Amino acid sequence: MRVKLINENKCDKLPISGGGNKMKFKVRISNKETKKQLEDSFAKIGFEITEDADLIIIEEEPIIDILIGKLDEVYYPIKTENIILIESFGHDIFCITVDGNFKIKEKLKYLEYALDSNQFVRINKSMIINKNKIKSVSATVGLKFKIILVQNKVVYVNRTYYYIFKEFIGI
Repeated sequence: MRVKLINENKCDKLPISGGGNKMKFKVRISNKETKKQLEDSFAKIGFEITEDADLIIIEEEPIIDILIGKLDEVYYPIKTENIILIESFGHDIFCITVDGNFKIKEKLKYLEYALDSNQFVRINKSMIINKNKIKSVSATVGLKFKIILVQNKVVYVNRTYYYIFKEFIGI
């Protein structure tokens, strides 16, 4: 199994601890045995495994097929094929489906790597969309795309993600 290290922080640099502090990690591996082995190995060399960490060790293959979302103080399972888009507003992340807008706890940076990269793509700093929910795509001025999703939701690909999106959909 191959794993990746991703940083949920907004910066691209890894946080380096000093003064005796341990570097903190979350581990997101579906195989419980492998997860335990990784956690034990990292603990032995002085790393702390905690849910408070910004650094996440994940499998290279997608590991999420269901998210847990909260709507009106009730938690619901959300199948990834039902997701239209995932959007952040400040520190809050929302999963938009045909059934409603659910608040989720996962951060976009984590979801960008953990969701199926053949189905989901990041289109700007605050949004990931489901390719299977696209109704139309049109070019706009300044290396941008206008996308109309199911339920007539309109979103935009900004210049930073223009070429990534263009390759993703094959145009």
